[in-house]
Amino acid sequence: RYREILELFNVYTALNDLKGTIHAKSDQLTERLKVLEGLQAKTAKAQGRFQLITVALTAAILLATIAYTVGTWQSVQVQREANEIQRQALNREVSR
Repeated sequence: RYREILELFNVYTALNDLKGTIHAKSDQLTERLKVLEGLQAKTAKAQGRFQLITVALTAAILLATIAYTVGTWQSVQVQREANEIQRQALNREVSR
């Protein structure tokens, strides 16, 4: 009977130690989760800034493309006018 009580006491002690170990590991995991939550928040903030910069750069490229297109179109128009003036001048010279 004494051995059974001693074995039960040893089992109880082992279970109590296991309980302490589980609580300690749980506390460690909780701390790690807090750290990871902080990192995730920083990452989300950085990603938001990155997306904002990407949108701004896309808008800048759009505006630059529009400006280039308008400038090129005006250049084409001026070149056409110049060609027409030269054509008219050539026709006047030929008709004299």
